Amino acid sequence: MPGKSLGVERELRWRIKQALDDAGIRMIGVLPLQADGESPADPTAAMAAPSAYASATSPQSMATTPIPPPTNLNKQ
Repeated sequence: MPGKSLGVERELRWRIKQALDDAGIRMIGVLPLQADGESPADPTAAMAAPSAYASATSPQSMATTPIPPPTNLNKQ
């Protein structure tokens, strides 16, 4: 029927998902539910971000060095 394709498609997708969930089949790209109160520990929580100035030859470090003045300021 014209104009009903989106609703039919949505209903079909919902029914397929319900059937997969009932069968215990996990869809790709969906994160599994975690138990209440549990959260995985973040291994990077205690680490600091790397510094752009750690390397003396990095572009960021080179940009902070002062520009030397020209040696000859007299016009001749």
